[in-house]
Amino acid sequence: MSGSPPQKLKPDQGKTCRKIKVPTDDEIFALNKMREIKNMIHMIKSRLLESDIDMKSELEDRISALKTEWRLWKKKKDSATKERMIILGHENRE
Repeated sequence: MSGSPPQKLKPDQGKTCRKIKVPTDDEIFALNKMREIKNMIHMIKSRLLESDIDMKSELEDRISALKTEWRLWKKKKDSATKERMIILGHENRE
């Protein structure tokens, strides 16, 4: 047997995929926005308890708008999460 032994690949050789940050920057950005909105809603809710009747309607409208914005950021976060899972090969693109 005059052949040389098979070479072993080093960990950084061969088939590799690019490194991906988990969670991704897009996910982190969306999560931070969601956190900000949640904190604003909590502050407004505490003000609601102390407000007169005239202010309550305005504050409730603001809470409603913030909840709509939160749902938008949740969709963006979910989309970024799905994209990461596709890149990692855990999900297929539909």
